[in-house]
Amino acid sequence: MFSKRPLSVLLISTLSMIIAFSVWSVFAPIAADIQVMYSLTNAEKSILIATPVLLGSLMRIPMGILTDRFGGRKVYSLTMLALLLPTICAGFTHSYSMLLFWAFFIGMAGTTFAISITYVSKWYSPQKQGFILGIAGMGNLGSAVASFSIPLIFFFFWLALGILEFSNCGSLNGSFIMDRNFRPPFCCFPQNAAGIFIGIKI
Repeated sequence: MFSKRPLSVLLISTLSMIIAFSVWSVFAPIAADIQVMYSLTNAEKSILIATPVLLGSLMRIPMGILTDRFGGRKVYSLTMLALLLPTICAGFTHSYSMLLFWAFFIGMAGTTFAISITYVSKWYSPQKQGFILGIAGMGNLGSAVASFSIPLIFFFFWLALGILEFSNCGSLNGSFIMDRNFRPPFCCFPQNAAGIFIGIKI
């Protein structure tokens, strides 16, 4: 049913989005602990949780456009690599303002939904895209992964997620960047393009 190369794209893209969504959802499970650490008000805690969600949701449209223009291979890899800096740096902050600063850029993790859906769809014919995009959309599981795992590794979660993401970037770069012939056979935009925006977190 699936050829080897499109299947690799689907699996790697889905895994990448799971990791990215784990990063994107990292604050909510430990918000109460962060509130105690920095003596935050309820409003400040809410702003911290909402900041990455806001940027990740708003930037999905331009990132989807960039993926159409430059290709998912480059945009996906560069986005994942760029996320390493705020993910790791947020763990070494000692003030609420700096934590909020890095949380803003961590919000770019939420754009991987649009990148993944746009890129994966070009590897499959329109007749298969409904099923394929359903699989790719399972990357949203990253939010659940964060909810279960982050509280358990609270004192180490920044570094742990950074290492996971770094490993994932290695897989992405190995499969996408190093293979310059890695090109999708279908250059059409997904017929159910509205699916890109359905997953926007509220």
